[in-house]
Amino acid sequence: MNDITGGYNANPNLKKAGIKIEWTQEQIKEYMKCSEDPLYFALNYIKIVNLDLGLVPFKMWDFQKNMLQTFHKNRFVICKTGRQSGKCVHIDTIVKIKDNITGEIFDTTIGNFYKLVREKSIKNTCRTDIETEFDIFEQNRKHRLREVSLLSDKTERKFIESYNVNRYSVFTDTGFEEIEYLHKTIPYDKWKITLDSGEILFCADDHILFDHEFEEIYVKNCIPNKTLVRTVNGIGLVKECESLHTKENMFDLSINSANKRFYTNDILSHNSATVISYLLHQIVFRDNTSVAMLANKGSTARELLGRLQLAYENLPLWLQQGINTWNKGNIELENGSKVIAASTSSSAIRGGSFNILFLDEYAFVPNNQADQFFNSVYPTITSGKSSQVLIVSTPNGLNHYYRMWSDATNKRSNYVPLEVHWSEVPGRDEKWKKETIRNTSIDQFRVEFETEFLGSSNTLISGAKLKTLVFNSPIRTDGQLSIYEEPQRGHTYVITVDVSRGQGLDYSAYSIIDVTNAPYKQVARFRDKDLSPLLFPTLLFNIATYYNTAYVLIEINDIGQQISDIMHHELEYDNLVKVTSKPRQGQQMSLGHTKKVQLGVKTSIATKRIGCSNLKTLIESDKLLVMDSDTIMELMTFVAQRESFAAEEGSHDDLAMTLVIFAWFIAQRHFREGLTNDIRSILQQEQLNIMQEDLVPFGDIDDGINDVEQMDDLTRTWLEERRIKAPLDSFEYDWIGKLGR
Repeated sequence: MNDITGGYNANPNLKKAGIKIEWTQEQIKEYMKCSEDPLYFALNYIKIVNLDLGLVPFKMWDFQKNMLQTFHKNRFVICKTGRQSGKCVHIDTIVKIKDNITGEIFDTTIGNFYKLVREKSIKNTCRTDIETEFDIFEQNRKHRLREVSLLSDKTERKFIESYNVNRYSVFTDTGFEEIEYLHKTIPYDKWKITLDSGEILFCADDHILFDHEFEEIYVKNCIPNKTLVRTVNGIGLVKECESLHTKENMFDLSINSANKRFYTNDILSHNSATVISYLLHQIVFRDNTSVAMLANKGSTARELLGRLQLAYENLPLWLQQGINTWNKGNIELENGSKVIAASTSSSAIRGGSFNILFLDEYAFVPNNQADQFFNSVYPTITSGKSSQVLIVSTPNGLNHYYRMWSDATNKRSNYVPLEVHWSEVPGRDEKWKKETIRNTSIDQFRVEFETEFLGSSNTLISGAKLKTLVFNSPIRTDGQLSIYEEPQRGHTYVITVDVSRGQGLDYSAYSIIDVTNAPYKQVARFRDKDLSPLLFPTLLFNIATYYNTAYVLIEINDIGQQISDIMHHELEYDNLVKVTSKPRQGQQMSLGHTKKVQLGVKTSIATKRIGCSNLKTLIESDKLLVMDSDTIMELMTFVAQRESFAAEEGSHDDLAMTLVIFAWFIAQRHFREGLTNDIRSILQQEQLNIMQEDLVPFGDIDDGINDVEQMDDLTRTWLEERRIKAPLDSFEYDWIGKLGR
């Protein structure tokens, strides 16, 4: 064997480029086995560090083995997983910190360390590379450097504040290691663990410790008087481990080290690890393989790459490829393979060509950013016939990830769906489930562990109904126009239009609705954010003419007035819907015979309230069929805001607003009179039928009146005498009248 001492950058665990190693026959056989079977490679050569026992094999759970094999056999895989762990400690947890500038070393609570970092962050400007990361951060109330936007109260995210603190290091089992970020989390279940030596740690329920063999263990799985854990003074015996049945904000550190361990209250803790065996297998055994590891944050992507680098370092040198480049952002091997780590942004890997695209926590990318990302990145994958897209995420509401998962499960795409249920994680059973629900909530458990897609609780359309909406594939597309049904002779169509300024922000959009018969049906839609308002009228004129000279209703709050004027005065389109405004009745559809008439509707609080109310009724009663996936996606993020409805932050509502305008339109009297299918009357009749079906049958009452003709002569004589002696009341008069008097 040639001399390979020194290693890459003096690291003896990394093979230099150009170094040749003479293999034994056994190593050749092993290399062939590993090359053909990534699972064999992972089980036998992926190692974790054990300071007592050296390198020990990575013990994979069954669902991890299945995931690895699914990746290996399929080009496109989408994986839905639950929350595995929360690696967070309480505000009073003590850590040993070193100031890398002054050299000062001090013990402090992580809460006080958080205050120190926050105060220093206020005085300093933000890092310039923060702008390249995908997360939406903002200066807030003069005391936060960066704050992650929460999407909804029902969908919790781990970090609510993150600070760059690479000025400091934290004490670990391998000395002081540089801290990359300090995080403050959402409230987690608070647990208390006490050791026989007196150390006490308050932390999250799924905080990870290390046992006496450096194996990871959840705090809640520690067994009193049995579990041994690593501490700064050696091995400690767990004496007490209990839930305090309360929730508090926790704190976490991202460490710039390979093993990610650090001491908290003198107890060794660890950040979670991700299975990267498959990616490592591909770059080692497949020449010229390019991998892009993308996450919703650049720091998370770099952490993923760091874990891959750790696994690579622990491979035997005869299995390694030589190193050409090795840093926090990318690695390049001498066999031509490379890996880069970046945030999930539209410009992250633009212009590159990749064999494998790995997307981590893709559900947490906002809808509009996700669309831009896929539009710019997907061409880098489709350029090859064997390239792969691997998506792994926990659910985060009814968003773009939900659409991709639905497409996969309904076989509308080539993605293979793979779900990891909480019960597949060893140690989790019904008892654990009940305890978790008791300490959190049923909705939180359904999202984080049952991996259910729960929509926002305040959407206009109920979450239960949104999950049942099924979108179709368009029969043809023409640019930004999607057509689901061609115009039919004798059918009546309505086009409702929402106009933007064409500056790349909001979209100009319209929906075409067939109103010939109930239920009404969306047959086409258009959405474009770069279309000039000067070109929109001609496009709208052509499509309206194509759909049997459809009725066109334009929202004219802003630039829409210009569109409407061009349609009417220059293109002379006759079927523009006219609206008049009356002091008491507000805006109403007009036949155009009044002086104060406008060529469209101005969206106001009143019109939007009517439109939203009617739209909810139409969709939830199946009287309006929405065919388009983008429209459905917008409805899933169309939520209550103050006294109205609008898109969630990071989403759009342009297509949704075309339906709101349509729902307002069909409520107008002239619309109902002009068309035979009055949805209001249909709904009223259906409701009446339901009420009649629910009525309890009421039996006939026989009061004997119909049988008076059978009375005998004695009764007739008595009645005659009574009439003479006393006046008749109305009832008696009517009753006697029936006798023929």
